Amino acid sequence: MKTLTIVLILLAFIQTTIIPVDLVLMVILLRAYIKVEKTNLYLAFILGLLVAYLQQLPLGVFSLLYLVLTQLTHLFSKLPVSKNFFSVVPLICILLSSNELVSLLFAGRSPDWFRILWGSLLALPLYFVLKIWEERFVVRPEIKLKV
Repeated sequence: MKTLTIVLILLAFIQTTIIPVDLVLMVILLRAYIKVEKTNLYLAFILGLLVAYLQQLPLGVFSLLYLVLTQLTHLFSKLPVSKNFFSVVPLICILLSSNELVSLLFAGRSPDWFRILWGSLLALPLYFVLKIWEERFVVRPEIKLKV
């Protein structure tokens, strides 16, 4: 979890300076899609604050938006449709579109369809990277069997 937090903080800086794609939101949503945990909501809130601060926008807006989108992803991941990994692409496209609409309302900038397109195209490779990360490299507590 510590490594993921550090990676997300670095992605927040990269997102606001170099690459115009919502990398932090995509990683949080894809992790929420793969693994439904309460820590996803904590990550969404804290990194929403960080992204809003780095973009010089009102602080609570992106935190609340990231929380709502993460909770919607948790709900979507419980549906039978979510067993197909291709369902990640339309989900990310819809959620990134809603993020752009909120930034239109609060930041006064026009929606950037380029960000949504690239975010949707990056969703599937990022999904597989996060899935491998969660299955292979995250240490899970051992289950002790009673004899």
